[in-house]
Amino acid sequence: MDARINLINSLKEQLNRIKNLPSGPIYQSINKYLTELYLENGDEQNAIYHIVESQAVSLRLRTVEKIAHLSAK
Repeated sequence: MDARINLINSLKEQLNRIKNLPSGPIYQSINKYLTELYLENGDEQNAIYHIVESQAVSLRLRTVEKIAHLSAK
C-alpha cells in the first residue's frame, strides 16, 4: 500500500512539472496510470477525475484543430 501511495505522489509531482507544457501523450498516460492506482486504493473520486483528465487531452486537441480548420476557410 505504501509503495502505491509513493508512486501516486511521484506521478502527481510529474504532472505538476509538465503542467505548463502542451498536453500530450505523457500527460495522458500519467493520468490513466493514476486512475488505475486510485481504483486499486478504492478512491473512486480521484480515479474519475484522472480518467476524465486523460481523455480531455485528446478532446481539447480535436477542438483546437476543428476551430483552426473552420477559421482557415
